[in-house]
Amino acid sequence: EGWRRSLKRNNQPTMSSDSALVLVQEVAPFIYEVALNRPSARNALNAEMWTAVKTAFDHLSADGSCRCVILSGRGSLFTAGIDLTFAMAHMAQQEGEDVARRAFKLKA
Repeated sequence: EGWRRSLKRNNQPTMSSDSALVLVQEVAPFIYEVALNRPSARNALNAEMWTAVKTAFDHLSADGSCRCVILSGRGSLFTAGIDLTFAMAHMAQQEGEDVARRAFKLKA
């Protein structure tokens, strides 16, 4: 769902995300690279990126030809961490709890 076949090695297609937030490619036999692809935001993780990463790993875990995954980031750095704009908006939506409890729920 939401995946297209794009790169080929030995006539075996590999996956690449339609949203381009996460790029997946087979870099060698049995070895796949999952690249965070939001360099303009320093690969900061927002809700859409978390979903794309999870989807990529779900697909790769079901792929018998995948034995190793390299997680990387496009641009000048791997990731800046959580997208603070996303985090603050998420926390603002939750009322009635203190900041520490809302922050704890972000990890879960």
